[in-house]
Amino acid sequence: MDNNVTAEKIKALLENQGITQKELAEKANVTQAAVSHYIKGDRVPRGAILLNIANALNVSTDYLLSIEDSDNDGSDEIESSYRLLARNSNKLTFEQKQRFLKLLLSEEK
Repeated sequence: MDNNVTAEKIKALLENQGITQKELAEKANVTQAAVSHYIKGDRVPRGAILLNIANALNVSTDYLLSIEDSDNDGSDEIESSYRLLARNSNKLTFEQKQRFLKLLLSEEK
């Protein structure tokens, strides 16, 4: 298991979702220091903590732990996102749905 891959994914998800380390720590029921270690790649979250972090960031544990090939076109990630949205669409607030639509319709990345 590559600590740096997991660290980079957590870091990117925090940035993309506008979540602070403190907020992630609260949502995942871990200390802010632990989150800092995960982001630095010093540690990899395991078990229930990994699941809590994945849930807090709305991704699967497989996503956080997987190593993506450089030639991956993102189709697996997109398919996973479709399934995640389908399962949770009724839980999204109107504002979250608007934010998602805005992201989908934006031409800039």
